[in-house]
Amino acid sequence: MLTSCKELKIKNKKEEKMTTQITEKQFQAYENVRQGGLTNMWDTNYVSGLSDGVLSSNDALEVIKNYNELHETYPNVKCGACNQTS
Repeated sequence: MLTSCKELKIKNKKEEKMTTQITEKQFQAYENVRQGGLTNMWDTNYVSGLSDGVLSSNDALEVIKNYNELHETYPNVKCGACNQTS
């Protein structure tokens, strides 16, 4: 039994799933845009345009919401944050 709001939030967060499947190609496109440093990544419409159509605005938002999971799922995508493939 849950005893606090915090426990409920943690439980709900763990149960959340991506609503859109992100491919390795899409995650790489997101990383290329992010590493380019040309925009705030929350401007998902602009991110979509910079990705040459690989990402929709919704795809970019899904990557933001699930970045850590995608980073683990696609270890061959170069991560600028850790300066290596994960």
